[in-house]
Amino acid sequence: MNLKGQQSKKQQLKLYLAKAYGNAKSEEHFFDLLKKEGLKLYFRGQQAGIMEGNRKFRLQTLGYSLERIQLLSLDRNKRTQELNRILSKKLTDREQNNELEP
Repeated sequence: MNLKGQQSKKQQLKLYLAKAYGNAKSEEHFFDLLKKEGLKLYFRGQQAGIMEGNRKFRLQTLGYSLERIQLLSLDRNKRTQELNRILSKKLTDREQNNELEP
């Protein structure tokens, strides 16, 4: 909050980012959620940011580096791999049980 008791644009953006990051399931989903909030994204090489009015805010300076955003996809991939491993183990166990029964 600033001296007038209002949130600055930067503080509002941080709230939008935190909400979107908490709900996002992947990097693409994160950017889609930001667009749905009406935020304009820009990309310059490896840097990504948000345009608000005539100002640009880099995601990194708002606390969201590209590495942190990419972790969303990695977490989902790890969960998918673990679920696939469990499923294949169950299928193997069922096949072995079916072979043992006369």
